[in-house]
Amino acid sequence: MLSINNGRNGMKAWLVGILAFFALAQSAMADDIELITDKGTLRGTLEIADSGTERMVIFVSGSGPTDRDGNNTQMKNNSLKMVAEALKDAGYSSFRYDKRGIAGSASGSFIEADLRFDHFVDDLVLWGNHLKAEYGVKSIYLLGHSEGALIVTLGAERLKAEKVILLAGIGERGSSTLIKQLKAGGLPPAMLEGAIKAIHTLEKGKLAENTPPALAGLFRASVQPYMISWFKYDPAKEAAALTMPVKAIFGETDIQVAPSNGLVFTQASDAIDVDVIAGMNHVLKTAPADRAKNIATYTQPALPLTDGLMESILTFFAK
Repeated sequence: MLSINNGRNGMKAWLVGILAFFALAQSAMADDIELITDKGTLRGTLEIADSGTERMVIFVSGSGPTDRDGNNTQMKNNSLKMVAEALKDAGYSSFRYDKRGIAGSASGSFIEADLRFDHFVDDLVLWGNHLKAEYGVKSIYLLGHSEGALIVTLGAERLKAEKVILLAGIGERGSSTLIKQLKAGGLPPAMLEGAIKAIHTLEKGKLAENTPPALAGLFRASVQPYMISWFKYDPAKEAAALTMPVKAIFGETDIQVAPSNGLVFTQASDAIDVDVIAGMNHVLKTAPADRAKNIATYTQPALPLTDGLMESILTFFAK
């Protein structure tokens, strides 16, 4: 509570109080920022905790058109936004951004056919160095969700990150996971066979022709070079090579990235800490294993994060 007293000392105390109030209010606000690159402008959001910006958690979102908040045009669940807000409440500032070609970073000279997986890693490093230079960040913690888990893995050493969290990140090559997802999707046998053949061709670094017409969106010519560049990485092997602490977190009812991926990481390195959150699905919400009911939570932003997730993250950060 501010009080105004008569006299110079009273006015000075009042002014100091007002300045402190506005400084506190500013620290509690989200701040949208931009980074201009030779391929266009990238955009993201800072969540600044009262503790300041010396310690920063940088988020990288999942595959496809998933934006900084964990949403896309077909679904809104605010999963990553909710994690960022919970971190701020716990005293951790964070930054999350739209990957190039997506949402707020969609403008510029983005050409899908020219995109490679390493470009996403380069963008992460650009953001990290920008935050160090412009916002006084000294300690970087990385948190990658789904596809973002591999991106933060590959960028961690370049940024000299303190800690890394792989949230619903696959432990095997992307090609193996994609095949499993297609098998679970109930495709007709001939279509599934054609898809698997195309994936094996891409694994060899070659473009796939005569792909199933019904899967033209998945195997479009403009995205195949990106898939080739992604399939070459073994996520568990890359994570095992990191020199900083790594934690992999999975959801018990995740129908996209099975919790069994945790075993792949621990087999690669017993130094990787693995947690499986009971009842949590791919968008970090509590959901049953039933596929239809599980997917229904992808479009329910009012649902809270699953109990236990933030405890797992904060315990790891506090070690």
